[in-house]
Amino acid sequence: MQKNELFDKYLLILKEWNRKINLVQKNTLNDYFNRHIKDSLQITDFINKDDYIIDIGSGAGFPGVPLAIYGYNKMLLCEKNYRKCIFLKILKERLKLNYNIFNGDVFNLNVSRETFQNTTAISRAFGSLLILIDFLNKKKILKGVFHKGENYMKEIEEAKHFFEFDFLAKPSITNPKSAIILIENIRRK
Repeated sequence: MQKNELFDKYLLILKEWNRKINLVQKNTLNDYFNRHIKDSLQITDFINKDDYIIDIGSGAGFPGVPLAIYGYNKMLLCEKNYRKCIFLKILKERLKLNYNIFNGDVFNLNVSRETFQNTTAISRAFGSLLILIDFLNKKKILKGVFHKGENYMKEIEEAKHFFEFDFLAKPSITNPKSAIILIENIRRK
């Protein structure tokens, strides 16, 4: 299947499952491509296809599933909610995508840098930047790429009370007040 066909099929499955469990706000499906797909794919500027990618709080599959459709195939989609994991499994099977699924608390995920030399954690809507940086630090993951809302600078300042890190904030292409944040070189204070 071509990418456009896969995205169309993704939308149909998403609409079907969104009626059963709350995956995304219903009104966001009216502009599905811009709101979810384009928004998810803008992180490709910061990740490589050779990276092992951990998508934290995958939920409806954003940003992990669009990345899988674009050929990123070393991915682990992490989701605590069992029903959302079933949805991710159905997407994987119906769209014939290549990713793994972890159902559980992401802080219980066993990741070693020796196993995954080029691991990058990504997240679109998991939690505060402080929580995400704490996760990176505890799991010894060297790089994170996160979608953050309009208060991203406030979140960066809050995290700087506990950690030292390098960051790059790139304005989001879907909401110029939001940003994609690249986090690297984390050190606990």
